[in-house]
Amino acid sequence: MELFLANNKESIINSLKSICENMKIDYIVTLAKKGTLLFELLYDEKYLYIPEKDKFIPIYADRIINKKDDYKFLNSNVLLFDDTMKTGRHFLHTKKLLSDRIKE
Repeated sequence: MELFLANNKESIINSLKSICENMKIDYIVTLAKKGTLLFELLYDEKYLYIPEKDKFIPIYADRIINKKDDYKFLNSNVLLFDDTMKTGRHFLHTKKLLSDRIKE
């Protein structure tokens, strides 16, 4: 995995920036341990910077959000970032949890 990241880090970050720019993402939420770890290996900052827009996108770990119980940011465009999806169970669970928080 580390060799893959080393060889593809710049490409992955550029793709992520492009997605954030095109989808007008306001926040990135990394999921569970692996998604957070992968994002930190790719981009070890608290913000993703898009120079073309002079925009800083805050990055949060889902576990931190759950501990703080602060979901005000959910009325914005949020990108959920995970390491992989086999069944999608964790991703769908988090998406449902965050969607339910919007309704509250």
